[in-house]
Amino acid sequence: MLPIGSGNDWLRSHNVPFDHKKIIDLIAANSFSFQDVVKVDIFDEQRTKVLNTTYMANIGGYAFDANVCDVVNFQKAHGTTGKLMYFRALKNLALKQKTSMARILCDGVEVFNDRIYSASIGNGLYSGGGLCQTPSAVMDDGLINLMVVPKIPIWQIFLNMRKLLNKQIESVPILKFHKAERIEIIPEGQGQLVEVDGEIVGRAPVVYQVLPHQIRVLHVDAGRQD
Repeated sequence: MLPIGSGNDWLRSHNVPFDHKKIIDLIAANSFSFQDVVKVDIFDEQRTKVLNTTYMANIGGYAFDANVCDVVNFQKAHGTTGKLMYFRALKNLALKQKTSMARILCDGVEVFNDRIYSASIGNGLYSGGGLCQTPSAVMDDGLINLMVVPKIPIWQIFLNMRKLLNKQIESVPILKFHKAERIEIIPEGQGQLVEVDGEIVGRAPVVYQVLPHQIRVLHVDAGRQD
């Protein structure tokens, strides 16, 4: 994978530079590593039938996070471009997003049962052009990282936006963070949208299952980009 466009979040998680000449040197030096992949199953409302199966390399989202991706994808399809597109969608939708009831299970243990605003499910660290919603994610540790945003006052969301940029979001006490091999989001009634690596794949119920060391990708150890 070579970095083009405005996002490059997957490569950012692997510390790959944006300089193509440096990338050629890394390829010649065989600077590769294996990483996990996450299998994502969308179920029907009764959770008896799989409606869609896809695979995630980097990060996915539920509810608000997925709605932002849906708007961004619509804008891209109609010719809008630029790094600020994701941030504009995020700002505009933050005031409109409705919470809904959902249960979340991590390796079969219930870790959340309340009204949810958003959730991020991370194999990698970055999304949205550098936002770090799952800063403890490791792409080859056999685990998926989860960040849950419960129903909170809108001012708290805007107050903590900067922490998404400086990898400090885990310091916000009202947010919930977990790690697991398997994560299930079970909504009450019709589920909200689910996105996987920026693409809408359906609505919850959804199950995320990690598949360890599935693909070999360009990788640079932290601090060695030069």
